[in-house]
Amino acid sequence: SSLCCHFINNSKHSLETKVKNLSLGQKHLVAIARAINESPEWMILDEPCVFLDPITEEKLIQNLNTFAENKT
Repeated sequence: SSLCCHFINNSKHSLETKVKNLSLGQKHLVAIARAINESPEWMILDEPCVFLDPITEEKLIQNLNTFAENKT
């Protein structure tokens, strides 16, 4: 998904980075990206922007909206 690509492309980390070495916000993004990657019919997100900076929060909301629009 574009969220996964954004995370990797805009990070000093790579696909080889261990999750334990990520910040809380980065771990949160990885969890959301993994869920989106499964292309679920439904997603219930409780505080999806917790631990995120304002710029990343806005990008996450944009990506989630795009994902939702493409599902309907």
